[in-house]
Amino acid sequence: MSWPPEGSAGRPGSWPGTNWSSRAALVFIDQMLPGVDTDVLRDELQERRVKIQTYQALSLVEKAIAAFRAAHGHLPARLDQLVPGQLPGLPADPSGGQLIYDPATGDVRSTVLGPRAPLRVTR
Repeated sequence: MSWPPEGSAGRPGSWPGTNWSSRAALVFIDQMLPGVDTDVLRDELQERRVKIQTYQALSLVEKAIAAFRAAHGHLPARLDQLVPGQLPGLPADPSGGQLIYDPATGDVRSTVLGPRAPLRVTR
C-alpha cells in the first residue's frame, strides 16, 4: 500500500483517522483561497493550511504510537516500527521538515512547527 492513501491527493486531511474539525477547516480554507485578493491574507491562509496538515500528520503518528504501545506494552524504538501494523506508511511533514520521534517519551514533533498544539482562533 502506498502512502498517503490512494485518492487522498497527498493531503493529510483526507487520511483515515483525522478528525472532522481539521478536515472542515481545510475545506473552509480551500474555499476561501480563490477569492482572497490580498497577499497578506492569502499567505496567512496558506500558512494556516500547512499548520493544520502538519498537526494532522503528527496526530496520526501519535495515535499509531499509542496503538503500538497498547499492542506491545512498550513504545516503539523507531517510527518505522509502526509500519505496516499501525500505519501503511510514515507520513511526510507537510511543513517541509521532518517528523522527529523521541523513543524515551513517545513524543513526536515537526522540525519546522514543533509539537502539535491546539489551533487557536485569531482575530
